[in-house]
Amino acid sequence: LNSIELICCTFDMLVDRKRASIHNLGNLKLALRQERKRLGTKYAGHLVRSVSRRSRITIDSKGDPTQY
Repeated sequence: LNSIELICCTFDMLVDRKRASIHNLGNLKLALRQERKRLGTKYAGHLVRSVSRRSRITIDSKGDPTQY
């Protein structure tokens, strides 16, 4: 449910695609900046707006696994 965790997971997946070109910390920072620009503010806004929906799904599942 944590939006920050979802953003980190998304960055992990996006940067993982560029793993072959990341050889040092500078390359990693550059890759993260590029992906952040690609995602933009719409992605973060969507995550924040979806928190109540995801919370409701989690509550309704009564602890069972859910898929957002």
